[in-house]
Amino acid sequence: MAPPLVTGRRRVQQQLAGLLFLAVLAGVVGLSTALYQKAFTPVVTVTLEASNAGNQLSTGGDVKARGLLVGEIRKVSTDGSGARLELALRPEAARTIPKDTRAQLLPKTLFGEKFVALEFDDDSSAGPLEEGDVISQDRSAVARETEQALNDLLPLLRTLRPAELSTTLNALSTALRGRGEQLGQNLELVDAYLKQFNPEIAALGENFRGVADLADNLEASRADVISLLDNLSAINRSLVDQEAELNAFLVSTTGFAEEMSRFLEENDDRLIRLAADSLPALRLYEKYAPGYPCLLKALDQQLELGNQTLGGGQPGLHITLEFTRDQRGYQPGDEPEYGEDAGPTCRGLPPNEPIRPFPVDTEVKDGYCDEEEEAPGIQNGCHEPGPTG
Repeated sequence: MAPPLVTGRRRVQQQLAGLLFLAVLAGVVGLSTALYQKAFTPVVTVTLEASNAGNQLSTGGDVKARGLLVGEIRKVSTDGSGARLELALRPEAARTIPKDTRAQLLPKTLFGEKFVALEFDDDSSAGPLEEGDVISQDRSAVARETEQALNDLLPLLRTLRPAELSTTLNALSTALRGRGEQLGQNLELVDAYLKQFNPEIAALGENFRGVADLADNLEASRADVISLLDNLSAINRSLVDQEAELNAFLVSTTGFAEEMSRFLEENDDRLIRLAADSLPALRLYEKYAPGYPCLLKALDQQLELGNQTLGGGQPGLHITLEFTRDQRGYQPGDEPEYGEDAGPTCRGLPPNEPIRPFPVDTEVKDGYCDEEEEAPGIQNGCHEPGPTG
């Protein structure tokens, strides 16, 4: 039997060994955790200030530049006005990224988590990123529109049923497989159409403005249009009420049409000859048409002169009578003819034509002693005037 002192010493040794094992085990676990968290990996820590991080951005997310992995997200926090992301960059990568770089928060896939994409210009004059630098989120219009489109698209995609979406995408893939060349030709054709359409955009805008003006005019005349429609409704009701009379009228026109058809069939040749024979007279009427208005006005004024001449309530004629010798009698072969062809004239006729003598070089060919009138001027016939009475 071992003495009590020896037994107590062994127990202490066993306890120390157990504590040492636990310490070693804790150290191994801590070391593994530190290695997993890359606590011993040299990095350049920078801070990204963003408007928001979203639910798809978490610790451990990727940081990429030009599509290459250059670091990771170590911490995501907020300062009350926005999100602050702590980025751990590899030192060799940080030396190639300028201080004025900008960052975008983009999803890896439509349904995947987001990552930080660093964007910068190749000709940037800013120095490389260093420990503690602060970079900002890309605020350009393109970046905002891209992020907004993806943010709006994600809720829609989440509401879609994955199985049905997969079936639709597979059907679309099958439909497009092997038709790339045809699809490319169609895209080129659409591009050509758009190039031809672009110069006409201004004219199209003018047309749209014209449509807007038309709409305004229609709006302004709405009351008149409504009144017109009401009147048309009243007319339609009247037609319905008079349906029997209208039918009777239409039936009667059928008989009239039949009679007119027979008349035209029997007299078509006569009507054609009448039109042909009337053509010379119509042409003559057309020639003198400009003088008809003043002729009619003159006839209207002659009513008063006629009343004065024929008495106008007083018996007898009120005229100046002039006696002349009669002309020689007609001889065999004489063919009376009115040869005047001066055209329409309103000399001395209303409304404002003064009485003017014919020009001295104009001789009226009225068929009265034309052969004996040799001197031009105002013609009085071929005999001297007789006494007046």
